[in-house]
Amino acid sequence: MNVTIKQVTNWDRALNAARWTVGKDELLPDGWKEPSDKFKTEMMMSCHSPKRMVEYDILIKGIPYYVAVHFVRHHVGVEKFQCTLRDDRNKEISDRTKLPQDQPVNLWMAVNADSLQSISYLRLCGMAAAATRMVWNAVYVEMKKVDPIVARFMVPQCIRYGFCPEAPDKSCKYVLTKRFAESLKEYRKGFLTNEDCDEYSQVKPKC
Repeated sequence: MNVTIKQVTNWDRALNAARWTVGKDELLPDGWKEPSDKFKTEMMMSCHSPKRMVEYDILIKGIPYYVAVHFVRHHVGVEKFQCTLRDDRNKEISDRTKLPQDQPVNLWMAVNADSLQSISYLRLCGMAAAATRMVWNAVYVEMKKVDPIVARFMVPQCIRYGFCPEAPDKSCKYVLTKRFAESLKEYRKGFLTNEDCDEYSQVKPKC
């Protein structure tokens, strides 16, 4: 398996989109300005829509067909192009009816920062298929090199929510571990926690 990621559009598009929503013109003369890490982090944590303007091409080569099927199911903010297994189109295929489920395929995903988050919620979950989780973890590792701020928010859904949304009998029980507590604390670093909100709720407003 080999994973390659290329950033197609820059964060300046998200910055200009955010400015537009509050009645500000885009940055001139050329509209380009690299926003701060603080801006990017807040966009990712808050799940505001401008982050959908930041896009990447992800090329994944040599993964099992049954794993590619899992990624093809994602359809919001992502487009997929999978190498065909048709024997009349692909010269490497002699008889597609005899192909095993683990037949290696290549997958190209054109995906935005928002969808990278949502895909990670499910495919990094402890209840995801092991092979699928391994492939998406490889994508996460590569994304850390390309855009470490986006990678920080590519987490399983239990880290995002602070609890396991699966039914008790279907949970991997990761939320019961010390590692989960440490990971959750790291994920929330720099943001209000439930404990903070409880504390602030006790403060009476000044009249």
